[in-house]
Amino acid sequence: MRMIAVSFLALLSLADIAHAYAEPSTRYLELINRARDSIVSLAIADEGSDAFRDLPIDTPLQGGGNATTLAVAGEACRYDIRVSFRDGRSSLYKGFDVCRYRSLRVRAP
Repeated sequence: MRMIAVSFLALLSLADIAHAYAEPSTRYLELINRARDSIVSLAIADEGSDAFRDLPIDTPLQGGGNATTLAVAGEACRYDIRVSFRDGRSSLYKGFDVCRYRSLRVRAP
């Protein structure tokens, strides 16, 4: 019986180590451009952080309802999302929950 308990504890330790080195989970966000101008870049940061990282958009996303799907890798659910338009303006969506919402409808700034 003691050997089973020791084996079980060893197995739990290995599972904890594997979880620590696991890749961050990936969620998918549909970006829908409802603005008139094209979106040229998108950056994302953990909520409340200024450490924005770019999410690549292959070509500018034209306005009027065009959409694309982006992969968001990370353990967090809530992010600040910065959208930049062709004319130089930008919009900031604070605390967007990618776990709860599947799509973000971008409007003109």
